[in-house]
Amino acid sequence: MNTKLFIFLSATLVLSSVLRANVLILIDVSDVSNVTFTATGAAPTRDETSQSLLDGVSLLNFLTGNRESFIGITGNFSPNGAEAFTGASLIDAENTDSPGPGPDVNLSTNSSTTMNFLTIVSAFSGSSSIDLSAQSSVLPAVGTTGAIRPGLGLTLTDSIGTYEVVPEPSDSGLVFGLLALAAARWGVRRSR
Repeated sequence: MNTKLFIFLSATLVLSSVLRANVLILIDVSDVSNVTFTATGAAPTRDETSQSLLDGVSLLNFLTGNRESFIGITGNFSPNGAEAFTGASLIDAENTDSPGPGPDVNLSTNSSTTMNFLTIVSAFSGSSSIDLSAQSSVLPAVGTTGAIRPGLGLTLTDSIGTYEVVPEPSDSGLVFGLLALAAARWGVRRSR
């Protein structure tokens, strides 16, 4: 492979990982009956040890319209390997101290265990899914990002990172693979 092309592709991969450094959760909304929350393995942007699993974490302005309810979660998505979140509350942001116009999603578990977000370890682990079929008209578009804050309502603290709504992982892998193949073919043609 052409050395310049190899350097360009390597630099692109490094830059994309740096730009996503504070993205802690990837959310796939391609199937509204199985919206998936997946940990990226990234560490939080700051330490936070004052909130319990009962307070959970809030994904600020996740929904584009008000839909207050509580929904069960299946999977093992959890903060720092603690107990997995078991429910999601869809909160009208006007009733909390959350900045911005959209409703939040709060992921929580009925436990008083303290969540320990430390900048030296991954913020979250695992993956879980939620059926948001009833909220399909207010789900965010691919590319949407927002802040993640430990707590709910008046217990909200500063952001520890961000979430990002992404296309289905298999599609993004396919697109990246096709781009890499095209770039490699272009490099071979240029070298002839």
